[in-house]
Amino acid sequence: MSVTLDHCVASTPARDTREEGVPPWYVSMYWLLFNISVPIAVTITLLYWILLFDSSNYETRDSAFWLDMITHGFNSALVLAELLASRTPLRFAHVYQPLGLGLWYAAFTGIYYASGGTDGNGNPFIYGILSWANPGQTTALVAASTAGVLVVYTALWGLTLCRDKVTGSLIRTTSHDLPYTPPDTDMLSRIV
Repeated sequence: MSVTLDHCVASTPARDTREEGVPPWYVSMYWLLFNISVPIAVTITLLYWILLFDSSNYETRDSAFWLDMITHGFNSALVLAELLASRTPLRFAHVYQPLGLGLWYAAFTGIYYASGGTDGNGNPFIYGILSWANPGQTTALVAASTAGVLVVYTALWGLTLCRDKVTGSLIRTTSHDLPYTPPDTDMLSRIV
Protein backbone atom coordinates (compact mmCIF):
# COMPACT_ATOMS: atom_id res chain seq x y z
CA MET A 1 0.00 0.00 0.00
CA SER A 2 1.56 3.28 -1.05
CA VAL A 3 0.58 6.63 0.35
CA THR A 4 1.10 9.67 -1.78
CA LEU A 5 2.10 13.06 -0.49
CA ASP A 6 -1.22 14.50 -1.70
CA HIS A 7 -3.09 12.08 0.56
CA CYS A 8 -1.02 13.19 3.61
CA VAL A 9 -1.57 16.84 2.90
CA ALA A 10 -5.30 16.39 2.36
CA SER A 11 -5.73 14.44 5.60
CA THR A 12 -3.79 16.89 7.76
CA PRO A 13 -6.21 19.10 9.67
CA ALA A 14 -5.75 22.84 9.31
CA ARG A 15 -4.08 24.34 12.35
CA ASP A 16 -4.75 27.98 11.53
CA THR A 17 -8.25 28.72 12.81
CA ARG A 18 -7.82 32.50 13.03
CA GLU A 19 -10.47 34.73 11.56
CA GLU A 20 -9.65 36.16 8.14
CA GLY A 21 -7.79 39.47 8.44
CA VAL A 22 -7.03 39.20 12.18
CA PRO A 23 -3.29 39.39 12.80
CA PRO A 24 -1.56 37.07 15.28
CA TRP A 25 -0.93 38.38 18.79
CA TYR A 26 2.74 39.18 18.10
CA VAL A 27 1.85 41.38 15.12
CA SER A 28 -0.73 43.19 17.25
CA MET A 29 1.87 43.64 20.01
CA TYR A 30 4.41 45.04 17.53
CA TRP A 31 1.80 47.44 16.19
CA LEU A 32 0.87 48.59 19.71
CA LEU A 33 4.52 49.20 20.62
CA PHE A 34 5.11 50.98 17.30
CA ASN A 35 2.07 53.22 17.86
CA ILE A 36 3.38 54.15 21.30
CA SER A 37 7.12 54.40 20.72
CA VAL A 38 7.16 56.61 17.62
CA PRO A 39 5.07 59.56 18.90
CA ILE A 40 6.41 59.29 22.47
CA ALA A 41 10.04 59.33 21.27
CA VAL A 42 9.43 62.42 19.14
CA THR A 43 7.48 64.14 21.94
CA ILE A 44 10.17 63.42 24.53
CA THR A 45 12.82 64.75 22.16
CA LEU A 46 10.86 67.95 21.62
CA LEU A 47 10.18 68.39 25.35
CA TYR A 48 13.84 67.89 26.18
CA TRP A 49 15.19 70.36 23.63
CA ILE A 50 12.49 72.96 24.35
CA LEU A 51 12.26 72.73 28.15
CA LEU A 52 15.39 71.14 29.58
CA PHE A 53 18.37 71.73 27.30
CA ASP A 54 20.61 74.58 28.45
CA SER A 55 23.28 75.39 25.89
CA SER A 56 25.23 77.50 28.37
CA ASN A 57 26.24 74.31 30.21
CA TYR A 58 27.98 72.80 27.21
CA GLU A 59 30.69 73.39 24.72
CA THR A 60 30.16 71.89 21.28
CA ARG A 61 33.08 69.51 21.86
CA ASP A 62 31.84 68.49 25.29
CA SER A 63 31.07 64.76 25.55
CA ALA A 64 27.94 65.47 27.64
CA PHE A 65 26.52 67.48 24.72
CA TRP A 66 27.02 64.57 22.33
CA LEU A 67 25.51 62.19 24.88
CA ASP A 68 22.43 64.44 24.93
CA MET A 69 22.40 64.45 21.13
CA ILE A 70 22.46 60.66 21.00
CA THR A 71 19.98 60.23 23.84
CA HIS A 72 17.50 62.94 22.86
CA GLY A 73 17.95 63.20 19.11
CA PHE A 74 19.19 59.97 17.63
CA ASN A 75 16.26 58.01 19.06
CA SER A 76 13.78 60.23 17.22
CA ALA A 77 15.80 59.94 14.03
CA LEU A 78 15.64 56.14 14.35
CA VAL A 79 11.89 55.99 14.93
CA LEU A 80 11.26 58.40 12.04
CA ALA A 81 13.45 56.22 9.80
CA GLU A 82 11.45 53.18 10.93
CA LEU A 83 8.21 55.02 10.21
CA LEU A 84 9.33 55.94 6.69
CA ALA A 85 11.06 52.64 5.85
CA SER A 86 8.32 50.31 7.04
CA ARG A 87 4.74 50.04 5.91
CA THR A 88 3.48 49.74 9.48
CA PRO A 89 0.15 51.56 9.57
CA LEU A 90 -0.45 54.43 11.94
CA ARG A 91 -4.19 54.85 12.42
CA PHE A 92 -5.51 58.08 13.91
CA ALA A 93 -8.00 56.05 15.94
CA HIS A 94 -5.03 54.63 17.90
CA VAL A 95 -4.00 58.02 19.32
CA TYR A 96 -5.27 56.80 22.70
CA GLN A 97 -2.27 54.43 22.97
CA PRO A 98 0.53 57.02 23.33
CA LEU A 99 -1.83 59.32 25.24
CA GLY A 100 -2.52 56.49 27.68
CA LEU A 101 1.18 55.88 28.25
CA GLY A 102 1.86 59.59 28.76
CA LEU A 103 -0.96 59.95 31.29
CA TRP A 104 0.16 56.76 33.02
CA TYR A 105 3.67 58.25 33.35
CA ALA A 106 2.23 61.48 34.77
CA ALA A 107 0.28 59.47 37.34
CA PHE A 108 3.42 57.46 38.13
CA THR A 109 5.41 60.65 38.84
CA GLY A 110 2.62 61.81 41.16
CA ILE A 111 2.67 58.52 43.04
CA TYR A 112 6.48 58.60 43.09
CA TYR A 113 6.41 62.07 44.64
CA ALA A 114 3.67 61.19 47.16
CA SER A 115 5.51 58.07 48.30
CA GLY A 116 8.74 60.00 48.95
CA GLY A 117 10.71 58.89 45.90
CA THR A 118 13.89 60.79 45.07
CA ASP A 119 16.27 61.13 42.14
CA GLY A 120 19.98 60.29 42.26
CA ASN A 121 20.73 63.59 44.00
CA GLY A 122 18.06 63.18 46.68
CA ASN A 123 15.55 65.57 45.08
CA PRO A 124 11.86 64.62 45.48
CA PHE A 125 11.25 64.32 41.72
CA ILE A 126 12.46 62.53 38.62
CA TYR A 127 12.81 65.71 36.56
CA GLY A 128 12.87 69.17 38.17
CA ILE A 129 10.37 70.50 35.68
CA LEU A 130 7.96 67.66 36.58
CA SER A 131 7.95 68.21 40.34
CA TRP A 132 4.61 67.70 42.05
CA ALA A 133 5.79 70.08 44.80
CA ASN A 134 4.53 72.71 42.30
CA PRO A 135 1.23 71.08 41.30
CA GLY A 136 0.03 73.98 39.15
CA GLN A 137 3.16 74.06 37.01
CA THR A 138 3.26 70.27 36.73
CA THR A 139 -0.43 70.04 35.81
CA ALA A 140 0.10 72.69 33.12
CA LEU A 141 3.09 70.73 31.79
CA VAL A 142 1.07 67.50 31.71
CA ALA A 143 -1.76 69.27 29.85
CA ALA A 144 0.68 70.86 27.38
CA SER A 145 2.44 67.53 26.88
CA THR A 146 -0.89 65.83 26.21
CA ALA A 147 -1.66 68.46 23.58
CA GLY A 148 1.87 68.00 22.23
CA VAL A 149 1.36 64.25 21.86
CA LEU A 150 -1.85 64.97 19.92
CA VAL A 151 -0.02 67.37 17.61
CA VAL A 152 2.94 65.02 17.10
CA TYR A 153 0.65 62.03 16.48
CA THR A 154 -1.38 64.03 13.95
CA ALA A 155 1.82 65.08 12.14
CA LEU A 156 3.10 61.48 12.11
CA TRP A 157 -0.28 60.25 10.88
CA GLY A 158 -0.10 62.77 8.02
CA LEU A 159 3.46 61.68 7.26
CA THR A 160 2.28 58.06 7.21
CA LEU A 161 -0.50 58.93 4.74
CA CYS A 162 2.07 60.63 2.49
CA ARG A 163 4.44 57.66 2.83
CA ASP A 164 1.69 55.24 1.85
CA LYS A 165 0.62 57.40 -1.10
CA VAL A 166 4.19 57.67 -2.43
CA THR A 167 5.12 54.03 -1.89
CA GLY A 168 1.76 52.87 -3.23
CA SER A 169 2.38 54.70 -6.48
CA LEU A 170 6.02 53.60 -6.78
CA ILE A 171 5.86 50.03 -5.51
CA ARG A 172 3.04 47.77 -6.58
CA THR A 173 2.18 45.86 -3.42
CA THR A 174 -1.57 46.23 -3.33
CA SER A 175 -2.13 43.40 -5.81
CA HIS A 176 -0.62 40.83 -3.45
CA ASP A 177 -2.93 39.11 -1.01
CA LEU A 178 -0.30 37.78 1.40
CA PRO A 179 -1.25 36.10 4.68
CA TYR A 180 0.22 37.26 8.00
CA THR A 181 1.97 33.92 8.44
CA PRO A 182 3.05 31.36 5.84
CA PRO A 183 0.36 28.75 5.18
CA ASP A 184 2.86 25.86 5.46
CA THR A 185 3.37 26.12 9.22
CA ASP A 186 3.61 22.37 9.69
CA MET A 187 5.30 21.36 6.43
CA LEU A 188 7.68 18.83 8.05
CA SER A 189 4.84 16.66 9.37
CA ARG A 190 3.17 16.66 5.96
CA ILE A 191 6.33 15.42 4.25
CA VAL A 192 7.04 12.68 6.77
